[in-house]
Amino acid sequence: MKPEIRSLTGLRGIAATLVMLDHYAAIDFSYPFPLDMLPHMYLAVDMFMLLSGFILAMTYEDRLASLSVREGYRTFLLRRIARLYPLYAVTTVVCFVLCRMGWLTFLNPDNSYGALVANLLAVQTWLWPGSSLNGPGWSISAEWFANLVFPLLVPVILGRSLALATWSSGLAFVGLVVSAIMFGQLFDVPASGAVNMISGPQALGRCVTEFVIGMYCWRVRSRLAWTSVLADNRIQAGLLFCLAILIQFTMLDAAFVLICALLLIGLSFETSILSGMLQSGPLSYLGKISYSIYLVHITLLPVRDGLAGLFESYNVLGAWTLAVLCTALLALALATLSWRYLEQPAQGYLQGSLRARYVRHA
Repeated sequence: MKPEIRSLTGLRGIAATLVMLDHYAAIDFSYPFPLDMLPHMYLAVDMFMLLSGFILAMTYEDRLASLSVREGYRTFLLRRIARLYPLYAVTTVVCFVLCRMGWLTFLNPDNSYGALVANLLAVQTWLWPGSSLNGPGWSISAEWFANLVFPLLVPVILGRSLALATWSSGLAFVGLVVSAIMFGQLFDVPASGAVNMISGPQALGRCVTEFVIGMYCWRVRSRLAWTSVLADNRIQAGLLFCLAILIQFTMLDAAFVLICALLLIGLSFETSILSGMLQSGPLSYLGKISYSIYLVHITLLPVRDGLAGLFESYNVLGAWTLAVLCTALLALALATLSWRYLEQPAQGYLQGSLRARYVRHA
């Protein structure tokens, strides 16, 4: 296994925190810049998918090459189940209970028992659109689909032919653009160019194409020396400026994703000022608990609403903002606990069982 790229861990922590604040703040597009950046934080999910493709390509490229196709596929999927499933399953059940009690209405999902089964199998985005009990769970379902096809993508994106990899990634990007133009939406209102598609084939297409682009980013970063130019401080400042501009225009979401991909490559060299900031202790820690932040924070939406009502009843100045901040702090505390006492132990146990199984059969 290749060592961790801490700057990308910090970036993942920022992305998860922004998604949480977006869901808690519920700010619409009527706010002036820079607050109107918050409703665009669905783009953090696109950063997650780029990161996922990049990191998995980096981590498993050599490992899969050393195993037979069957063993490589099985090993990879078992490890991904150990990484993703325990926390996802627990938060899904919690959200199901909250939905059935009428306390959680985020995205108004189907809360039937059939939908629960689809969610627990992580296929709701494919087969049961609009039924993600844990709102962000739609992307976990889409990522699971990407994981299923990842070993099949490795020879295409990471194989000998750079031309094949480039054409495949280019077609993936074109597909993202076309899908955003045809199916993009914001707040359930059609918005041509927005990549915010969260159910059905469009959501799968969004996530898988970005996953492929992330894999391609690792390929060029690891094989083409000239990509180190993206680690230059001035270039990264320029990329950040472009992102700040592009995030205001939903019709340019695909361009935002492309700039994110270039920034990801540059940050992975860990030589710039920005990458150093992302490696700081607090951001690195946020990155470690980012998966917990991403899945746990929705369960506290009833708490936010309760605090807002309480503060308003006492005429507290800025009641809504205070409720959002208090709930965000509670979510970070709960994410810390879930990471330490659920996510890590479950992952360690399942991966330990996997290693023991291979030792017994060696």
